[in-house]
Amino acid sequence: MSKAVAVVVALLFTTRAVHARPELEKAVALRDEVPGEDDQLYSCHKKASKVVITFKPEIEIKELVAWAMGFTCKKFTYDQRITGKKVTVVAPTSMTRPEAYRLFLVALSTVGLTVVQKGPALRIVGAPDARRESLPIYKKGLPDDTDQVVRYVLRPTHAQPDTLLKAFTALKSEAGDIVVVGSLLVITDYGTHVRDMMSLATLIDVPGGSDGIYTIPVRHADAAKLAEKINTILGLGATPAPAAKGETAATSTAAPSKLLVDERTNTLVLASNEPGYLRVKALVERLDISLDLEDGSSIHIYRLGSAIAEELAKTLNDAIGGSGQRAAPGKPGTGPPPASPVDGLG
Repeated sequence: MSKAVAVVVALLFTTRAVHARPELEKAVALRDEVPGEDDQLYSCHKKASKVVITFKPEIEIKELVAWAMGFTCKKFTYDQRITGKKVTVVAPTSMTRPEAYRLFLVALSTVGLTVVQKGPALRIVGAPDARRESLPIYKKGLPDDTDQVVRYVLRPTHAQPDTLLKAFTALKSEAGDIVVVGSLLVITDYGTHVRDMMSLATLIDVPGGSDGIYTIPVRHADAAKLAEKINTILGLGATPAPAAKGETAATSTAAPSKLLVDERTNTLVLASNEPGYLRVKALVERLDISLDLEDGSSIHIYRLGSAIAEELAKTLNDAIGGSGQRAAPGKPGTGPPPASPVDGLG
């Protein structure tokens, strides 16, 4: 009887071992395939429409990455040097997977990190180092409103690249970088910052949007006539012709949008960007020269501070004419003939 009981117990034990072995072998196979994996890394395979955050305060980066991998099924790599960073994520309500991924990027940016695509995986790097990585390039449209570092290439239509560079510098993050390459701006920054820059560009990159007011005093020529010549040379009053092949945007915008004359001060008044002002100034310096007359004199123009020009001109002409009349008798050949020595002897 004891032998029969022993056989039954042995059969039961063997049956349980046979049923348990496949699960054990499967678990061992998973552990041997990628060391360090656990069930949390594969929780994305569960059908869950919402993502819930149940973090304790100050979680480490590796815990945050494990959470992101759980609902995205993305592969992540990171350097061990960043594992000491900690972050606190508080979200009282559940969210969709895209919303959770954006929150993941925001959490990384708070400790100066971001993600860059490297083949099939996402690599977590320091945000300042991302500018040297291969990043998605945008040439038109807007990047996603996320804290992922992107690269944007902007070709201004009206404003000068240097003008936009000064404006964008105030909006870029500490990890951002803006470089002027010819007539282009290459911007590397978080997508949220790039979107802010493009919103600002719509206000600046417009016809006349970056114009300043400049004055150029004309010292010798007539300002009104000089303005007519400059308008003819630059074609300011005519309909702009289409840009020739190979012409850059900087060449076509190096002209003032308005050119006025202040006749009282004989001054040109320009509404222009800086390149247009410098171009007109160079023309004025070449055209506004003194003209020598036949007798060797020159024409000069003097601006008056308080006096009326017509009255002062009459006064000066009278003074010059009077001094000429007084000097006339003293000129050789105009006075009485000198006394002869013979007359003196008689």
